[in-house]
Amino acid sequence: MIAETARYRELQEQKIGLLEALCDALIAAKTAIVSCKIQELEESLNAQWSLCAQLQAADAELRGVQLQEAEAGRDVAPDEELKPRWQRVIERVQQLNKEQKALTERSRRTVNILLNALQTFEGNYAAAALKQASSGVATQEHI
Repeated sequence: MIAETARYRELQEQKIGLLEALCDALIAAKTAIVSCKIQELEESLNAQWSLCAQLQAADAELRGVQLQEAEAGRDVAPDEELKPRWQRVIERVQQLNKEQKALTERSRRTVNILLNALQTFEGNYAAAALKQASSGVATQEHI
């Protein structure tokens, strides 16, 4: 039982560490979105996917330990010392997720507005570009 309890605590610690790393990745994504650094955003999103996969694996291991203990007639409860840390990191992840979602939605609206504006004035921009190109050719012909 002591080994299982130690393993359960170790898995809880690992999960808290992964959640803290996820917070860091969410903050990096937010910074990348705000500064329009697409490569950094992609890297951060890849890190988030990887961390989520690791979290799923840790959850599966935790459930496995719980199942083994239940089959043996024992109960493994979450460590009381870890509960405050667990709660803080969960709240932080949730808040950062909300912020990233809101920022992503706002960015999507901004991009759509810019694309619509570009399409609306596309003829004007094309005409100006043609005018500029043709005046350049005319200037070169006079020389």
